[in-house]
Amino acid sequence: MGKKGRKKQTARNGGSDKWTVNDIRAILHNPVYVGIGPFPPIIDEPTWIGAQERMVRDDGAEAVLGQIRQAIRDTFGDEPEWMSASGWLSEAARDCERQGTQVFFQGFLTCPT
Repeated sequence: MGKKGRKKQTARNGGSDKWTVNDIRAILHNPVYVGIGPFPPIIDEPTWIGAQERMVRDDGAEAVLGQIRQAIRDTFGDEPEWMSASGWLSEAARDCERQGTQVFFQGFLTCPT
């Protein structure tokens, strides 16, 4: 962030100092911001889980989980072994729908990274 809380100009946002919907969605898809791994949380769990609930409603569980997996890959260079297992994405999406988004993501945040 630049002065006065404004976003720094980067190639990613085309030199604009304004946050885009895609910038915000990328942050909300990334569980690093809720404190997984060695990072301190900057988004509280209820807010992050609520964002996942909304995005699952809008985009579907499999799409949201795929974006979360990609955010983890981008942040850590790889994903945990359990997440890279064959069929994880579709199985996790079914679990999310069966358990409910809130319960699923509370459990998701306790999985080892």
